[in-house]
Amino acid sequence: MTHSQILTEQSKWSQAANVLASQQRVYPERRDLRLYLAEALTNSNQPIKAQALLKPLTEQQPSDRYAWQSLQLANEKLAKTTDSASLKNIATINALRYRSHDQLWSSRYESALTSLTQAKQLAEKLQTTAQTSSARPLLANINAEIKAVKTAKDFEP
Repeated sequence: MTHSQILTEQSKWSQAANVLASQQRVYPERRDLRLYLAEALTNSNQPIKAQALLKPLTEQQPSDRYAWQSLQLANEKLAKTTDSASLKNIATINALRYRSHDQLWSSRYESALTSLTQAKQLAEKLQTTAQTSSARPLLANINAEIKAVKTAKDFEP
């Protein structure tokens, strides 16, 4: 861990990712290793690999704000670095969705709804293009997420 932290301080993200990947194979259950490795992968222009590490964390622990923030950053990086217009749009939509999860778990319901509304608008634009097959499942997920945020917002114990 210390070696990888020194490498990240020197912006040697690929080398840090290699060190962390070897440790993560030995200790796959360690959340901290997974998060550090995802950060290193994102910063070494491997955001898709970072997403593969992070998604199980959010599935196992939906309130893991740090994992949601890391997923958001991985998608922002993907949107900035990809040459594919379709992938750029989907990554931008997902970055907004993942930001909304972080906002939801920090009780910022209005902000979460704003992020999801922005994601929905982009997905609706996507649906009017040739990428309709990608937009339908995204819209369904976004609508379910909006409903969940509204339910959480209106909850009174």
